[in-house]
Amino acid sequence: MKKLNRRDFVRTTTAAAAAAAAASKPLFAQAPTVLTPKSVKPCVVASSNGNRSKDADGVTCVAKAFKMMTGGADVLDALVAGVAIVELDPNQTGVGWSGLPNAEGVVQLDASCMHGPRKRAGAVAGIEGVRTPARVAQLVADETDHHLLVGKGAQDFARAMGFKIEEGLINETARKQWLEWKRRTDPLHYLSPKDRAQAWYDAGLQMVREGLIDGEHFWGTTRRAGWHGRSPGARATHRFSAPDSTSTATSARPGRRAAEGRISTICRRS
Repeated sequence: MKKLNRRDFVRTTTAAAAAAAAASKPLFAQAPTVLTPKSVKPCVVASSNGNRSKDADGVTCVAKAFKMMTGGADVLDALVAGVAIVELDPNQTGVGWSGLPNAEGVVQLDASCMHGPRKRAGAVAGIEGVRTPARVAQLVADETDHHLLVGKGAQDFARAMGFKIEEGLINETARKQWLEWKRRTDPLHYLSPKDRAQAWYDAGLQMVREGLIDGEHFWGTTRRAGWHGRSPGARATHRFSAPDSTSTATSARPGRRAAEGRISTICRRS
């Protein structure tokens, strides 16, 4: 066995310690190596509606975002601009203002976004009256120190940022689909207009027969009339005056008054 002098011993043990330290770094001290090509081409990935919805110039969401990205725009700005095309498409039923409403018939929208290089994120949820919620979500990230705004708070923020708030915002197609859904899931309360009118009439007459409603006052109206003897050359309706007092027709929709039909009839005949 070869004997080591002091100098060789120090040199050998130092090299071994360095080798051991180098071997341990990949396991505990370093993240996995990521190879990044010197030139990375832009890429836009979208769901199928990103290639269906088009703006007024016939440009799709994907095409819009890709053109802006290759033109030097910020990636998130480009993507949000592309998403807005889908949000504004009146033929969409799951995105933007034309999306289907909730169970109460109110359109509430959610949107979120993130900016990787800036390490920022923003989102809105349950926002009403705004057609392009993705842009609002982006402003949450850019203009606030929050990540999520909900409901009225999100709507107030959008208003402060200059967005037009449209009360009762709903696409007519979405409204019809919601009504049909309600008629199928709650037929006792959401009948078709014809069936509803007949059901109200039948129920009222049945209650009259059972003595629950006074048959002589089923329509709940009292009338008085007066005839003006003077002005013989005037039309008949111009010589006629009458007060009319009534309660709401049985089971009528709130806001609908029973007198409106009689007023319009008198006006037409005069």
